[in-house]
Amino acid sequence: VANAGNIAYASAQTVHVAKAIAGTGSISVTSTSGDVGLGFLSATDPTNGGITINSAGRIFDDNGTFNTNLAAPVVSLTSAGSNSSSFIAISADVESPDITATVSGGAYGGIDIRQNDTAVVPTAVSLTDNSTTAGYGNIRYQSVGDIALDSGYSLSTSTGKVSVIAHGNMDVNNP
Repeated sequence: VANAGNIAYASAQTVHVAKAIAGTGSISVTSTSGDVGLGFLSATDPTNGGITINSAGRIFDDNGTFNTNLAAPVVSLTSAGSNSSSFIAISADVESPDITATVSGGAYGGIDIRQNDTAVVPTAVSLTDNSTTAGYGNIRYQSVGDIALDSGYSLSTSTGKVSVIAHGNMDVNNP
């Protein structure tokens, strides 16, 4: 789907979005009782662009690792958690300077965000896992380029581990 304005999907079951491009607007995808599979979604207008995904289940990469799923100035992902210990709650390849991913609860969580473009330098990254089963709230954030961990980054889980991987340089600043 390509549209000059906003694009919104809402479903009471699992949704697979293969491709959506909002030229001057934003993209919103909501599944109230299933998962959301991500192909390529782009809403890159600097004023109005943004992508918001809300899922009662998982939000998952549906086009292969390191193939961009989400390109926008702001990306917000919220999952109620995975219903299986075999799948993490949020997995996506992004090109965005402002990324928020939250597992709001559920027994099984996990967040895997891959920053896919060396030209897009994240300035705000907030990854929070509130799942309840020990060992299933792991967070992994990686970038194909450099990472400068500073006050713009917040990575938090109470039931797992946090991993940060830079395929370029990593600078750790304690604010």
